[in-house]
Amino acid sequence: MGRKHREIISKRVESSTSIEALFNPDKHGLIPQVIVLQGAAGIGKTIMAKKIMFDWASQQIYQDKFNYAFYISCSEMNFHAESQKTSIAEVISNEWLKCHEVKNVIQNILKNEEKLLFIIDGFDELRYSFDQPKDSFCIDPWKKEPVRILLSSLFQKKILPKSSLIITTRPMALEKLHQCLEYPRYFQILGFSTKEREEYFYNFFENEDQAMQAFRYVKQNDTLFTMCVIPLVSWIICTVMKQEMERGKDLQKTPYTLTAIYMLYFSSLLKFHHKESKPDVQGNVKSLCSLAEEGIWKQQILFMEEEVKKHSLDQRDYLPLFLNQSVFKRDIDRIQTYNFIHLSFQEFFAALFYVLEEGEEQHSENWNKNLQTLLESHKSFRRDFAVGFRFLFGFLNEEKRMRQLKKEFGWEISPKNKEFLLDWVKNKINRRINFRRQKEILAYLYETQDDNFVNDALCGVTEIIYQCNSDMELMILAYCIQHCQNLKKLLIKSPTFPYRESENLFFSKTE
Repeated sequence: MGRKHREIISKRVESSTSIEALFNPDKHGLIPQVIVLQGAAGIGKTIMAKKIMFDWASQQIYQDKFNYAFYISCSEMNFHAESQKTSIAEVISNEWLKCHEVKNVIQNILKNEEKLLFIIDGFDELRYSFDQPKDSFCIDPWKKEPVRILLSSLFQKKILPKSSLIITTRPMALEKLHQCLEYPRYFQILGFSTKEREEYFYNFFENEDQAMQAFRYVKQNDTLFTMCVIPLVSWIICTVMKQEMERGKDLQKTPYTLTAIYMLYFSSLLKFHHKESKPDVQGNVKSLCSLAEEGIWKQQILFMEEEVKKHSLDQRDYLPLFLNQSVFKRDIDRIQTYNFIHLSFQEFFAALFYVLEEGEEQHSENWNKNLQTLLESHKSFRRDFAVGFRFLFGFLNEEKRMRQLKKEFGWEISPKNKEFLLDWVKNKINRRINFRRQKEILAYLYETQDDNFVNDALCGVTEIIYQCNSDMELMILAYCIQHCQNLKKLLIKSPTFPYRESENLFFSKTE
């Protein structure tokens, strides 16, 4: 995760481009009509889409290229029922006052379709299936069709074929989107650079020494440092680091895993922002877990108001802590939607759903079947739950991770769940560890910081072949080696290991 991101970041200077240059000709002189901006959740795709609209409206970009630009929110498009029909003309004039001159205005706009720009934000949020017959397209901007047909026709240049598109999406939906497009040009939004992450830390901390200490620590943790490209995650990590320093904690002697950071942040919110009774808070958290898990299985990040209420989440003062609320107008009605403040929090609560001791709502065979299916899906590595797997194992440490929740609500880790995950790890690893294949598994074991669990998981390992490319990978290896009781052969490869003697490498107290 971290090394791959560093490789991408290292090339960003030589391959980066500006918003103004998105539609520039390529080396063959071809000018793209379809631009895809991909990026992780929270990286700033919507902000960039709206900035493009603003800059165009402010006459800063694309003045000679586009006479009209239209912003289409895929979240809002979801409000159209599968059978409900509309037209491109209605979509672009949705917010206009209805009068008899509107049709004439739209006709004039559509005359020069090569001067039209459609900014379609959040393709990954669309609930529609685009699996439809090849002849199910619309070529008339005035004809009313279901939204999925209109969007598919726009993507594949069947309707307004000379217009240009900018589409934003998360990486998990790229394959689905690619099947809908012809000759797209792809760009990746990478978020904060290394320098920008450092600047963020120094701006956040009032004390320069604290900023230096926190940044150096986080920089050594590939997972944390990679996630800091996202502004919200940078804020969360800085907030937790600052709280820990104020409590007198020594960052160098404590292994702050991703789970530990999120659990500390979660616990502080429960402590300082809630005055409800413990049963009410417990019910709300379990409802969040249930909603998150359902979304993971459906690959859904946007929830309608009725879906949130179905999970008994209707306390207005509680929802804003973990869910963003959006309100859309539709005729005279107001429609509310919700999404977790960041995808990683949806994965956090979904993972918590699996490891807690089963209650009445979870004790059925379906729950166990879902966990088994989730682990089996790791073979193809679910991108929509990549961070969730780390949380899943991180929660297994009852003493360090779940102590606060156990104290507050009496929550326990299900022994059956822990045994289930232990058996899964043993089956994955066997006796010989090849780092390329078991890299993620070792990272999960490090995430637990549970010595007994890791001892059991690695008791049969006799050989390790490990390629070390970063400080974090070395820390993972050092931690896991301590628990390989029957290790006979260890081979470490380090072709590009960036360690320097002048840098401090932090291990936990047990090391």
